[in-house]
Amino acid sequence: MGRRAAHQLVLQTMARPSRLILFIGALAVLAALLVAGARSWSAPVASFWAPTLILAICGLVLEFIEVPTPRNGTLSVSGVAHVATILVAPPPWGALAVGGAVLAHQLVQRRPAARIVFNVANHVVTVSIASMAVGAIGAPPLLLTDQAIPLGYIAAAVAALTYYGLNVGLTATVISLATGRRFGYVLAINNRSTLLPDLGAGTLGVLLAASWYAMPAWVVLLGVPTAVIARTLQVIRRLERETVEAVETLADSIDERDPTTFHHSARVSQYATCLAEAMEVDDPLVDLISLAARVHDLGKMGVTDTVLMKTGRLDATEAEKMRRHPEIGARILGRYQLYRDGAKLVRSHHERWDGRGYPDGLAGERIPLGARIIAAADAFDAMTSDRPYRDGLDPRQALDELRRGAGAQWDPVVVAHFVRLLTDPAAELPDTPAISRLRTPGLQPVTAHTLDLRPPLESGTDGLPFRRPVPTRAPTGGGPGPGVELEEAS
Repeated sequence: MGRRAAHQLVLQTMARPSRLILFIGALAVLAALLVAGARSWSAPVASFWAPTLILAICGLVLEFIEVPTPRNGTLSVSGVAHVATILVAPPPWGALAVGGAVLAHQLVQRRPAARIVFNVANHVVTVSIASMAVGAIGAPPLLLTDQAIPLGYIAAAVAALTYYGLNVGLTATVISLATGRRFGYVLAINNRSTLLPDLGAGTLGVLLAASWYAMPAWVVLLGVPTAVIARTLQVIRRLERETVEAVETLADSIDERDPTTFHHSARVSQYATCLAEAMEVDDPLVDLISLAARVHDLGKMGVTDTVLMKTGRLDATEAEKMRRHPEIGARILGRYQLYRDGAKLVRSHHERWDGRGYPDGLAGERIPLGARIIAAADAFDAMTSDRPYRDGLDPRQALDELRRGAGAQWDPVVVAHFVRLLTDPAAELPDTPAISRLRTPGLQPVTAHTLDLRPPLESGTDGLPFRRPVPTRAPTGGGPGPGVELEEAS
């Protein structure tokens, strides 16, 4: 496929301008040098101008069939025409034809200048180097038409693999520089589920070039499998997107059953994502945490309104029903390929560091790190949100509660990072009511040093801090230790 860096917002704002601009500038210079450089093979103009023009037009049309990639990029099946051009047009004409088609598409789409320069330079460099690699083996017209020379198969493979390898690598590099994500992660996530279509498109490009040399009239027939590959990619991405949207809609419907928990899951996902990034966990885990936190309460669809919105304390039977929601959510999510890993985090987001949580009674680092991060984010949002039977805590009090519960209910390392993040005035945090209150002008700035260690507040109907302070008690038997036990409104 033809990849293009489509992180438009980042390319416009230039989050890391110096490195990004230098990379794009260097790539543009390299493209110019390759166009002006030595030729690895040549052919009479009359033998390649017609197919090159036709392939350029086909490539331009295919550029408009875009498929979004997970990390804010796009891909298209224009690679079919580009691979064929490498095997039909000698350098620099192949690179100029492909670069011209890409430039025309970018101008029609009114892309930002930086993006236009990168995408054109990317394709010129990719096609030029692939043409040089093929030329080192021999002239493609001879290799692909003389069946006695097996080098034709090697040249075809070199053309396709070099084109896709360079194109994918350069695109992943620019997105990595623009977003701050690791190169390997961007490379993996943007090419997820597309390896076979890529191989198919490369093969079609080779067949397109070979058909032109043997039977030009048959070239038109290759448009059918090209369209099938494009449609397949679009369906794959659409199904992935629609699966996420459908599951998130179900999760939102849970929040909407009680107006006081509206957008709770979205806020928890934002907090958890910021916390995971602050802890510098691996990029795949950051995305997994974001995905799982967004639907962490999905299992509450199996809890009746009578229990879910009860304003009094839950009895033993009702509490048992409430405690089943992590298992229900994990079971539902486990049916979807995109959520199978995230289901483990959802199942464990009510486990406690001291082993007194549910549903499995995991303790310490046996609890998945992602679940420990979600648990802290969930607790903070629940404590700072209003409920029908209590007002939300001041964010400073919520931070105090997190500190007191560290080492008992929550992972102390996670809490330390979360407190540091929330008390850092320079940190980029989601725009939520709790964060706004933390940063309200005129109030004493909250820092990790201003948080007190007063005895925990008495638990309300949902187990959250409520009104009167009570003496601190060391955990005994099977009862809960310090911290906030979130059962009902989390």
